[in-house]
Amino acid sequence: QMLSGVKSKEFGGELGREEINIILKIVLAQNPHFAAVYTGWEPGAFDPLGRGYANEEGHDETGRYIPCWYRDENGSIALRPLENYDKEGIGDYYLLPKRTEHEYISDPFMGKVQEKPEWITSLIVPIIVNVTLRGIVGIDVRLNIVNEYIDNVKNLYEGTGEIFVFSHNGTLAGATGKPELTGKHIKDIRKDWEKDIEYIRKGKTIAEADENHLAVFTPAKIGKTTSWSVNVLVPSEKITQAA
Repeated sequence: QMLSGVKSKEFGGELGREEINIILKIVLAQNPHFAAVYTGWEPGAFDPLGRGYANEEGHDETGRYIPCWYRDENGSIALRPLENYDKEGIGDYYLLPKRTEHEYISDPFMGKVQEKPEWITSLIVPIIVNVTLRGIVGIDVRLNIVNEYIDNVKNLYEGTGEIFVFSHNGTLAGATGKPELTGKHIKDIRKDWEKDIEYIRKGKTIAEADENHLAVFTPAKIGKTTSWSVNVLVPSEKITQAA
C-alpha cells in the first residue's frame, strides 16, 4: 500500500530510491524473523533513471530499482540487487505475482541467513498503481518463527496436542516439538499422505478420527494465494476423558 501510494498522483509528491531503501532497511532491522526485505520494479516504472543507476550498489546492469536488504554473515544489514527475477521457476517470486496480480507465498525452501542454511518462505505482494502493475514488494520469513508459535500447546488438551503446518505442495513448515522435520514432504512422515495432500491443495476443512487420534485439517489462506493447511492432532483418550 505504501509503495503504490508513493507513485500515485492522487497523494502528490514522490519518494526516491534512497528514501524507500531507508524504509526497507528499517523494516528488516526491526523484525529479526525476517531474512530479507525487498522490492522490484518493472523497467522505468519507479523512475526514468535506470541507465544512470546501472551496476551501482543494489542494482544490476539494467539499472532497474530492485533492492534486496538482507543480513550478511556478521549479522549486519547489507544491500544487493534481486537476482533471477526474469527466469521461470527460480524467478517465480517475481513472475507469478506479476502475472496474477495477486499475493504469492512460496513453498518452504532452504536459503541462507547470515551465510548459514535455514528454511525460509517468501511472502510477495504486487505493487499496483492506478490498475497498472509496477512491481512487487516482499519479505523472506525465517520458518523458525512457525515452530515458536506451534510449540506453545500447553493449553491444547494439557499439552498433548500436536500442530503441523503444511505448505500448498505438502512441505512441512513446522511441527510441534519437531523442528528437525521442517522442510520434509508429507509423504516422508505420513502413510496415507495422498489423501492428506488432497485436503491441503483443495483448501478443505476435514476432521477424522481413528482409535488413537482426532485429526483436523483447516486451510490457512494469505490473501488470494494458494492455501496452506494447519493440521491438529489430539489423542482420542484426552477428548473422551471427561466422559
